Amino acid sequence: LEELGAHYEAGGAGQKAAYCFVNAGDKARARFANAQAMRYYERGLALLEGADGLAKIEVLHNLGDVYGLVGRYTSAQEAFAEMLRLAWLLDHRGKGGAAHRRLGRLHRTMGAMESAQTHLRMAIRLFRLVDDARGVAATLDDLGSLLVARGEYGAALEHHERALGLKREIGDPRAIAVSLHNLGIASDESGAFKAAQEHFAEALELRRSIGDRLGVADTLDRLAAGHRARSDYSLAREVWLEALTEAQEIGDRAQEARILLRLGESLIQLGRLEDARGRVDGAAAIATELGDQLLHIETHRTQAELALATGDLGRARAEAELAYGLVEKVQLEPQRGLALRALGEIAAAQALDASEGDGEAGAPSCASSRRGARALELFGRAADLFCALGNELELAKTYALLGNAHDRLGNVRQAHSFRQRADEVFARLAGEDSLVE
Repeated sequence: LEELGAHYEAGGAGQKAAYCFVNAGDKARARFANAQAMRYYERGLALLEGADGLAKIEVLHNLGDVYGLVGRYTSAQEAFAEMLRLAWLLDHRGKGGAAHRRLGRLHRTMGAMESAQTHLRMAIRLFRLVDDARGVAATLDDLGSLLVARGEYGAALEHHERALGLKREIGDPRAIAVSLHNLGIASDESGAFKAAQEHFAEALELRRSIGDRLGVADTLDRLAAGHRARSDYSLAREVWLEALTEAQEIGDRAQEARILLRLGESLIQLGRLEDARGRVDGAAAIATELGDQLLHIETHRTQAELALATGDLGRARAEAELAYGLVEKVQLEPQRGLALRALGEIAAAQALDASEGDGEAGAPSCASSRRGARALELFGRAADLFCALGNELELAKTYALLGNAHDRLGNVRQAHSFRQRADEVFARLAGEDSLVE
């Protein structure tokens, strides 16, 4: 196709040449030869200037997707914006909806949540005007994912369930798998672990049956997280390594970084700190390359966890503060709670470090007491957030940390109260789903 396109181009048949290059791009994209796909699409697009507007829209759609996959977010945004401009020029509402949806997903990835929501709502409006049930269902899923990121789990579940109902009516296995996966995430985040694992298992079976490698990597990542929640670290690592191989082979850089972070966290829990450092540093390099705000937050928080495990409290605090600063920009409440708790853990470690330097068994130093009080404040703020969000698993973890912090300060009654609350939540979640440590 490339050679044929070159002959057409040399012979002055630009449009025929363009279609050859576009077809070559489609074939390269299908086998995740991403660099080749981008080169072919760009070459074909240049030859379509002033020609078939609908063909240009299709190329921009596919080229933008490949840009997004490899982390070229600015280029992706430019492609989708041009796609939207052409859709309005052609008065093509369906294509306009598709462009708005792609822009909404991209802005969500980049942490621009308000802009993402605006684009996604416009997409639904346009899809409904042209009776595009597939477009409506897909955008409902995207809105659900945005709501999960904000911690609005009930509304997210409602959006994903509506999307799944529409997709089952249409009968598209690939689309059904997406909704099942998203339902799994929303269920997982809201503490319904058994339901989450069932959704993930069904999604994985569908994705494997249709050869959806992007989807397989994503769902394997979430299944591994469930194994870790059951303290089956060995199986979790095995599944994550499988997911990592998939992500690397298809060139999904953001997914690769997220899996590296999960592997790093597991290695920290196992005490294999040097191995963990290699994984986390690899994720940090990709996050910097991509400029992904949410990925940066997770990376800084994991680096803080690693530094805390190695006893480097100064580095731990600096990384946790960087994570919190980024959270303030994107305004995502679940991430805010996690960042506050990380800062609380560091303050508690600093308080313990100061108390151990007090010498003989005397009263705690002012520094120790001050840092202990700071830890209580940070844990309390995190607990309030998780309580408001209905994220019971993270709330129970925070209660346990509050109990430990009160214990170190000699507040026996408060320590017992928070530990009891944590035990009650863990027991309830374990009783319902048998997935919590």
